[in-house]
Order: sequence, then C-alpha cells, then structure tokens
Amino acid sequence: MRVTFILLRRGYVRNFASCIEGLLAKGHQVHLGFDMPDHSPTGIEERLAERYPGLTWDGAPQRHDKWTSLLFFLRGMIDLIRYYHPDYRDAPVLQQRLSKKSRRYIGPFGKVLDRIFFFRSAWMVRTTIQFLNWIQFKLPVCEEIRTYLQEKNPDVVIVTPLVNIASEQVDDIETANHLGIPAIAAIASWDNLTNKGLLRCRPDRVLVWNRPQKHEAEIYHYIPSERISVTGAHTFDRWLGRKPKRTREEFLAHVGLEGCRDYIAFMCSSNFISRHDEAEHVRNWIAAIRDSRNERVRNAGVLVRPHFQNAGQWEDEDFSDLEQAVIFPRGGANPVDAASAEDFFDTLFFASAVVGVNTTAMIEAGLIGRPVMSLETDRFRGTQSGSLHFRHLREGGLLKYSTTMEEHLVQLGEALDNPPPPDANRAFVDYFIRSPEPDFSATEMMVREIEAAALLNKTPIKPGLSDRLVRILFLPAARILSDIKRAKEEKRLRKTTSALPESVETGTARRLPGKAPKSKLRRHRNAVAKRMTRLARNRRIPGN
Repeated sequence: MRVTFILLRRGYVRNFASCIEGLLAKGHQVHLGFDMPDHSPTGIEERLAERYPGLTWDGAPQRHDKWTSLLFFLRGMIDLIRYYHPDYRDAPVLQQRLSKKSRRYIGPFGKVLDRIFFFRSAWMVRTTIQFLNWIQFKLPVCEEIRTYLQEKNPDVVIVTPLVNIASEQVDDIETANHLGIPAIAAIASWDNLTNKGLLRCRPDRVLVWNRPQKHEAEIYHYIPSERISVTGAHTFDRWLGRKPKRTREEFLAHVGLEGCRDYIAFMCSSNFISRHDEAEHVRNWIAAIRDSRNERVRNAGVLVRPHFQNAGQWEDEDFSDLEQAVIFPRGGANPVDAASAEDFFDTLFFASAVVGVNTTAMIEAGLIGRPVMSLETDRFRGTQSGSLHFRHLREGGLLKYSTTMEEHLVQLGEALDNPPPPDANRAFVDYFIRSPEPDFSATEMMVREIEAAALLNKTPIKPGLSDRLVRILFLPAARILSDIKRAKEEKRLRKTTSALPESVETGTARRLPGKAPKSKLRRHRNAVAKRMTRLARNRRIPGN
C-alpha cells in the first residue's frame, strides 16, 4: 500500500511518528510531503529512513493561481465566523487572536462580521459556514497539487493539521477528492478542534483521539458522525508502560536538585498560552511556595521546564536567590530524540506533583500517574478557563484547579503529604488517551483506520454545470483580490529593497557594530529578488 502524508511542517512528524513507523513495519510505502520549510526539524524521518527504505519525503506544492486569494478570503471568513458560535462567548482571547490573524486574508471585513453576528446564533454560524464552503468546493482545484498526487499515486492521502488559519491544506483534501483518492484528516493534538481554524473540507475519514474530540468535530466542524473514527492518543503511546533508566538520585544530580525529598515540576506553556509573562509568574509562584505553612511544600525543590517553543524568556532568568529551584533544560527541548525524551519522562516520573498553566505536558504527567494542578490568575485566565480545550482537563477529572494561591498551596500539601495511588488518573486516561479497543494501542488503531480507508471505492468528483456557473460568477472577485494582494506584496518588497544599503549590491559593505553582517544582507536581498522575479512573471512591475 502506498501512503502519502501531507504535513504543514516537518515538526508534525513527531505527532505521527509511531503511526508512520507502524505502517512501515507492515511493509507499506510511506511518503511525507511538507508544505512549509521548518527551521527546527526533529530528525525523526532521517532516523526512520535508516531502518525502513520505504520512507521518502519532499516538499509539497502550494497553490499560487488566480483563485488563491479568493479561496483564502473565503477560508479566513469561515475561520473567523466559527468564533461567533455561542459556545465561544466566554473565549474572547481566542476570537481576538483569530481576528488579528485573519486580517491578512479578509482585511477590514472582520468588523462587518462583528455587526452581522452581533446576536450569536449557532444556526446562523452553521448556515453561513456551509454556504461559504459550498462556494469554495465549486472552485477549481490546484493543478500543481493534482500533478503531485498523480505522480505519487497513493492509495490514501493523510493531511494534518488542516486547522491553521485559512489553511492551504484544504486544497490537498479537495484535490484528492477530485482524483478519487481516499482522504483522511488526522487531528494532530488535543486542542486543534477548538482553538484554531475549521477543517473546511470533505475528508472521507477524520481520525480523532477520543469521544470529546468526536463531539467537537460534529458540532463545530460539521463532520458527519459516520466519517469520524476514534483511535486514541497515538502521540502518547511511547509513554505507556515506560520505566526510567536511571535512579531518582541520578536524575536529581543530573538537574541540580541533589538531596531533595520532594520536588514540584512546573511545565511551561507555548507562547500563545503564556506569552512572555510566564517567568515572572513562576518566580512569584516559587516565592509563595517558600512562604507556605506546610513544611514539605516549603522545603520542596522546584524544577522549571521551559516550553521549547517559548524558551527565550528563560535565557537570562536567574533563580539563584530561590533555594532548590532550577531551570532545566535552560533552552527547552523538544523530546524527539532518546536523550531529550528520557529527560522529559524522568522530569514527570520523579516529580511529587506537576503544575502548569495550560500545556500538553499536563496530560502526559497524568498518563504517567502524577497529580496535576493549575492555578488560575488574571494574567492567564483567557487561555485557561477561556479556552474550550482546557475544560477537558477540568471536567475530565485530571486537574486539581484553584483560583487562589491559598487553595493551590493546600492542594500541593495534600499531594506531598498523601501521594495518590499510581492509578488515580485512570478514568481520565481511559476516556481521553487510550484506544477505545482494549486489545489495540492507539497507534495500531490508526494504522487499521488508514488501511481500511485505502480500500474505499471512491468515485472522482467531476465538475458540473453549477460548478462552471459559480466559477464564472466569482472570477471577477478572484481577479480583484489577486490584484490587491499582488499590489500589497509589490509595495512591501519595494519598501524592503529600498531600505537596503547600496553598498550591499557592490559587495563593499563592512560589518559595523549593531549591524547585520554582509552575508545576511546578501541572503535577504537575494530572497527579495527571487520573490520580485516571481511577481514579475505574472505582472510587470512599474519602473522595471
């Protein structure tokens, strides 16, 4: 069987590594297509390729034709409209983020939507989204993507994450539909269906982690129930049943907490969740711990683990004035190789309690059997109780949640004085993480779903009369939006090139204090020139 994964970036290989390996181990050929370059690849695909010659990868094509701007406009509208659903009434931070990001695609039209959807109505949101989706499905598919899939000739196409704003990956699913190739939307993480964009496409299967995600796919993404399959959280299979390779004493010496009877692990969050305010929050939190009435809490060590995507704020942070408090690893680490995965697992396994704002590591701590806690503050309320996915932790029974520091310190004291049994989080793990089939792991369930989808007898979609009429009707709008985008890009590129020193062109620039090196300026100027050349192919730039 030939399987093609189309992933937004190479970093998403981490989320599906066990599934990719499971397919390769069964003799299937797997190809990975990446939509965007990744400045911090995981290296997982290289390590897999050393063992499985059936794995290949390359860059997947992106859409750049006369319909692109119109499609992005429609998808940007759809993504913003979803946040007018009544369930998002108490999630203003999510709507503000989407509104800001969608300006790139819909301009000032977001203010018009504010007036149209002033009275939040689930029916109105659904009807509008379905109508806009109907329009985009009538427009032509991308010829470059069509050629790409025809060359790969897969038995099934899997696309992820599909939920970035105005996602270009919708074209991958729709092109597969027109070619008659079974298409799967694979959900990459636990928050993807509630705090990002919509799926906006017609996959044959949507693979979700659990029943709560299935419910979200139905009511927020309008996917028919029969097309949704629950597999379990395959991303976490690697932690199930794992044991540490070193002793607790060896780990404490490794991180700089020698002699601690207890330590509390603070697992930091991504930039959107905690922005650049987390270091100050953690410092105040540790100070409160040191003033606790409970002796074990007061004397407990603290291990702060920065999020690898939000570690910049920790580079100059100094906790030397706080006893038994360490930052490890200082620059954060993506647990994708053996050493970093071991450090990550041991951090959670040996901790007496795990605390965080709102991060996936809290789920992994619960899976390992540790008590998990979170303190709501005014600073992070919008990305805690104001995020729909955070409610899974609270309502699922994993999280000990508090709104005051006093209550939080009491919860820490209970966890340290009376450690919960190893299976205390079992109910949450069973319904949120494990496979719905006890005899199969989540990875095995996903591999089975992919194999089953590849056997679907799917008829290619052929454009009809209504498709041609819609294209004729919306062609002027597509051209106008394309011209507007091109004009903005030309203006921005001209502004950028005019700001470069003329000496760079002659190669006589010298490196001055506080200035970028000559090689960096040259690389930037060459990149700008390439983009201007691409623009000039479609329209001659005035003045050239």
